[in-house]
Amino acid sequence: GDSNAALLAYQKALSIEPKFSPALLNIVRLYISRGEIQSAYNISTNYVQNYPDAFDHNIARIEALIAQKKYDDAVSECRRLLKLDEANPRLRYEIALAEYYRGRYNLAEFVVKEALELVPDDVDSLFLLSKIHAHLSQTDATYATTLSSEYDRVLELQPNHVEALWRRGILYYQANDYTNAEATFRKMINIAPNIYQGYVNLANVLKTLNRGPEAETYLKKANELAPENSEIAFAFGTLYLNTEIIALPGVDDLDRLKSARSYFESAISYTTDKAEIKLFKGYIKTTDDAIETLQAMREAEALFGPSSSTEEDTSASGNAEMSVD
Repeated sequence: GDSNAALLAYQKALSIEPKFSPALLNIVRLYISRGEIQSAYNISTNYVQNYPDAFDHNIARIEALIAQKKYDDAVSECRRLLKLDEANPRLRYEIALAEYYRGRYNLAEFVVKEALELVPDDVDSLFLLSKIHAHLSQTDATYATTLSSEYDRVLELQPNHVEALWRRGILYYQANDYTNAEATFRKMINIAPNIYQGYVNLANVLKTLNRGPEAETYLKKANELAPENSEIAFAFGTLYLNTEIIALPGVDDLDRLKSARSYFESAISYTTDKAEIKLFKGYIKTTDDAIETLQAMREAEALFGPSSSTEEDTSASGNAEMSVD
């Protein structure tokens, strides 16, 4: 989780051996992961120009082009280099990666399978194939049947592959296998403690298991890493909304609901995605209804005593809401 130390180590390796392409590639990937895409492009271009006989330096530059969304340039460069090395699996992977990012999933699948014919156990190609299939599964359910085994194969070859752990954990969660989902997200957090998605996903598992205080703790950690994030704000909102399902000892239900509404409002302010905004507004409406119901119930209890039927109605509403989440 210490990208600065990693960057310094790769830079030192490259200073010792300027033609050591793996160091350059990892420097480029670190810059890209930090959003410093122009720096990734500049350093890769510099090394390609200064060491033209270091063929694999071109791979780093191609990944920088892809990060710049210059997909045509990246593919053209791959095709030019393939004329010099026709059997290069890495260049095929880069073409597939570019096609994946511009949404040409069938073409990307065809090309990455060519790369895997040359190197069957290449982790990058295997994982890219799984991501391609994840997108294709949205319109063709047959692709979904292989996703678990594809992620498992990646993790067999590279047990600390963070994104594969994240995606595998989600599949465990969707299959109601909460034990493995929790273990997978905890491993993700241990490997990559600075990536907020691990904490959010672990919190979602814990919410489902009615471990509210733990879930709240992990959401707070996620919020420290990524403040003003709509995904985190929404997760907080659903935690506080489901008063009948997720216990938070010592917290008043009405206060929880008001906090939920505030988080849903914040989630709206943190995004421009129309579908997300529509979803969050729907949750605000649900929360307002829950607040109104609880206030009315408490007013009635103050006048007439507890009403078991009112409590049952509120509980049913909570269950319906959790199923949507």
